[in-house]
Amino acid sequence: MTVRVYYSSASGGTNCVWAVKNVDVGKAESQLMNIEFYRCDSGNPRTARCRYIDDDPGYWTWYAGPIGDTGLAGLCIVVMVLFRGTWEIQGPYHCG
Repeated sequence: MTVRVYYSSASGGTNCVWAVKNVDVGKAESQLMNIEFYRCDSGNPRTARCRYIDDDPGYWTWYAGPIGDTGLAGLCIVVMVLFRGTWEIQGPYHCG
């Protein structure tokens, strides 16, 4: 699984994320696959509190997402990915 994170300065800072499969591409997953997006309240990853924004669950054949948010300039984001029964936390990204 590869997590792709994109940032644009548009709309006060826009992040877009998705999780791309590296194995069995084109084959639907038998277990739920999901990506979750969290917006953090500061640009400091050590003190930031993050809140859930959106997710994209399904039995995907290639990727989950994209999902994102705007108004993120100077803030951090965290991404959580569920793949084959295991959650993985990615980030924080784009802090400060």
